[in-house]
Amino acid sequence: MEQHLNQLLTKYQLPTPVSLEADRYVLTQSGHYPLFPYTAERRFMEMKGLITNGQVTGISVLRTLCVTEKGTDLWDVFYRQAGIAHYLLEDDMADIYATGDGKTVLNLIGKTAKGYVCSFELAATLPDGQSAIDKHEIIAQSGVVCDRVVDTQMPVSSVYLFSDNQTETFTDTDAELYGLDEYACSVVRDAFAVVKNGLDRKNEVSYLDILCEKAKESLKSDINVRGITYETR
Repeated sequence: MEQHLNQLLTKYQLPTPVSLEADRYVLTQSGHYPLFPYTAERRFMEMKGLITNGQVTGISVLRTLCVTEKGTDLWDVFYRQAGIAHYLLEDDMADIYATGDGKTVLNLIGKTAKGYVCSFELAATLPDGQSAIDKHEIIAQSGVVCDRVVDTQMPVSSVYLFSDNQTETFTDTDAELYGLDEYACSVVRDAFAVVKNGLDRKNEVSYLDILCEKAKESLKSDINVRGITYETR
């Protein structure tokens, strides 16, 4: 990913070299910046576009499902999924309640300041090496918006190559980042945007840190944490 990122920056005459710290930070000549790849992921951009252009109105619920491989830290999963919800709805979570063991299963339900209900069904139960399965669905007065094809239970690829040994899949969606999967493309595109626009995401990081802290408090105490504030942002 790092090689593709620097090639893309060079193409558009932006400062290089830069480096990636996993898929969480981009290190540039001017600083160390957090990444939120979902803001550059096509499916979420399309969902957000339907909301901002007024095609989706009267939102009531955002439902999130994410199942990952065993051993995955579910709080890291929630951090990402809560960020996606914040990106789509542009509203802070005011209440949060969490239940589950916090290791293999974590279910959360919250309500934003504007009254949107958000549910998160998270699990770390898939075999080692299997790709995560996720689904995001917005229920509104004007209809339902989903990032997966209707009745699809898991992500599908554009091309399948079957052989005696294994099945290979391909889903190339970015003409400038050919060969990278959808998630890798979103990491590179988000890092590119950070370098190009000098994005400062301290407020978003603070918001998600506080929300995760309150969710952990809810799980530990078995209470609905209400009236969450984010003054430190």
